Amino acid sequence: MKIKSIAISKLKLRYHPTLSQIISDDHFELATPVNIQTLPLHIAQTLLDLSPVLACKNQDENIDWQLSPNPTFELLKQHPEQHKLQVSVHYYPDELIDETLEGALLFASALSYREHSKLLSNLSYRVQQAKPLLKHTPLKTLLAQWAKVKPSAIRHIKELNG
Repeated sequence: MKIKSIAISKLKLRYHPTLSQIISDDHFELATPVNIQTLPLHIAQTLLDLSPVLACKNQDENIDWQLSPNPTFELLKQHPEQHKLQVSVHYYPDELIDETLEGALLFASALSYREHSKLLSNLSYRVQQAKPLLKHTPLKTLLAQWAKVKPSAIRHIKELNG
């Protein structure tokens, strides 16, 4: 695997045909778009740093193949200062495409489910813990706007069996 840092505005990608087929029946909820214009540049770059793009070279065209959906990357392509943003691209050799798709689409989803199923509750706890530790902690109302949920959705949820 090779890792390259590329300006987000210069990266040309298309979903790999196998990726497109595997995710063709995915369900997602349509929501109003997030107002990305107000997201500070340093936050946008941090989010990109946390979300590398998985890809492989496409020998037939001038557009590389993306090997996993990356909603953060797609969202930040709309940032007004996207020309200043760098994205880390992990290029996999052709012989590892199947294994990469298997890991990114199947195992990553299975392993991250427990964490994501409690995301809003964890966010509530994190905001509470971050207040005395960070210089600038966003309010829950602002985070709720970004998540497109009501502020009351970001709350501590007690476990029934623990």
